[in-house]
Amino acid sequence: LLPHLQKKYPSADVRAISVRDANVDLSGTDILIHVAGLIPGKATNNEEYYRINHGLTVKLAEQAKCIGVKHMIYFSTIAVYGRVPLIKNKVTFEEGTEQPATPYGDSKLQAERALRRLETDEFKVAILRVPDVYGNKNIDYLQRYINIANKYYKVGGYNPIIWNNKKRSAVHIDNLMACVQGIIEERWSGVLIPHDREPLSTYEYIQLISRIRQMKLKSSKPLGWGVWLLQQITGKFEFFYGSFDASNDLKAPFSYQMMTAAEACEITLEKLSDGVSMDESEDY
Repeated sequence: LLPHLQKKYPSADVRAISVRDANVDLSGTDILIHVAGLIPGKATNNEEYYRINHGLTVKLAEQAKCIGVKHMIYFSTIAVYGRVPLIKNKVTFEEGTEQPATPYGDSKLQAERALRRLETDEFKVAILRVPDVYGNKNIDYLQRYINIANKYYKVGGYNPIIWNNKKRSAVHIDNLMACVQGIIEERWSGVLIPHDREPLSTYEYIQLISRIRQMKLKSSKPLGWGVWLLQQITGKFEFFYGSFDASNDLKAPFSYQMMTAAEACEITLEKLSDGVSMDESEDY
């Protein structure tokens, strides 16, 4: 984020600051982009999520508002909607439908609500509920699909056709940066889920990966029903075959989706030839 903004706005003083105690010098600051937070699995207890993700964020926002900062951009999370749904469930990405299932998600939602209460015409607040981010050499998100594509290839070379209309929204880093740029230039406020245009289903991800890796995978409806049954019994494939599509909700009033999900994934996967492995890194 920082190098992108420094390159985009060379004449501006764009810098990173530590906000561990919220006692920072914000004098002369016009725009504050708050990306710091405590992520899942890093807290020693649940109260720590609220102390950092909520308490520290609110203190920082109050200080920014008091000193005359005009615009705050807060990086939140789609965890405010709960965990990834089961196949039979449908997610609606609308304000008022948040149902966080963890202290992490709830602490971020509480911070969002506090920031909205602080907002005025002089202190605008933009909230980004960020999904999985990938791009350049960050392939953690895509690695999950690479793993399962490798497994399907090894056990027979079939890609199960199952709920191809169940899409999963994620965002390429270039699309995310374009979104931040749009928010800055429009001085936009509100709530937004930044995401790639035309999200893909797991079936489509695997088809894309197999084409780039030149793996021959045949489509199989019977295997799809087998995967569905296994998921119903064990929940094993919940991440892959649930619907997490944000493409029809919380749209931005500016253009930022430079690439579709397929285009972004293809560019990312092709860059892996520069030294990043596409072999299995961890089990799904």
